[in-house]
Amino acid sequence: MISRRLDSSRTRGMCPIVAIESADFRVGFVEGLTDCQDIPRFELEPTEEAILLIMRNMVEMFADGDLTEGLLQHDTGLIVGLVTRFVYQPH
Repeated sequence: MISRRLDSSRTRGMCPIVAIESADFRVGFVEGLTDCQDIPRFELEPTEEAILLIMRNMVEMFADGDLTEGLLQHDTGLIVGLVTRFVYQPH
């Protein structure tokens, strides 16, 4: 996967699933929706395994004291974007 900076401002008003209020959530949402992460941490396909991987990562970060509000917003957006991609992709 090629890493590139995302223009997360393009997602304003584009998500019929959730009202996006924070920049961190929006960036995570775009990453999940497009499978383009600024910092590639996960190889994401819209699967149960991918969502569990993100959740495990958040739990580990929380246990280590490293889960900030921004990371929580980002990774929650990542999950919502991933699920949205699954719902709207051709099957």
